[in-house]
Amino acid sequence: MYQKSKFPFGYIEDLKCRVLELPYQGRDLNMVILLPDGIEDKATGLKKIEEQLTLEKLHE
Repeated sequence: MYQKSKFPFGYIEDLKCRVLELPYQGRDLNMVILLPDGIEDKATGLKKIEEQLTLEKLHE
């Protein structure tokens, strides 16, 4: 799959992660990719995002 375009990209300060939104299935759905800034301790950054993620934070 290849697509060259501009996609919504942002940063959620509370979660300390980058957010990328990609169209999926003919633009009826979107895939959201969350990339944590880093690993702070034995818990991964992704685990912390999962614990703190809310719909409101995604809409920021």
